[in-house]
Amino acid sequence: MLANGISHLFQFIFFKSYVPGVITSVFIDFPYSLFTLKHLINENLLSMRKFCFFLFIGFVLQISFVLFAHMFSKLLFHYLPLFYQKLKRVLVQ
Repeated sequence: MLANGISHLFQFIFFKSYVPGVITSVFIDFPYSLFTLKHLINENLLSMRKFCFFLFIGFVLQISFVLFAHMFSKLLFHYLPLFYQKLKRVLVQ
């Protein structure tokens, strides 16, 4: 959750305009994540090293999911009109 919030904040700074998700990140994700992180570290349930590792994994997974979603949407928008044309021909007959 924190990795996603950080990415929305970076996008907001980079594009210098509103990015969907930035409000939720600032007002919900960050406070919740930081409160949880503080609690886990104080209770010795999580070390800073593990936190950094998990944050890195969160970024890697998020980037891979975004790339997959973009590839899938390109395929979908390429093949969907072709499928629609074939379906239209079948239904007209």
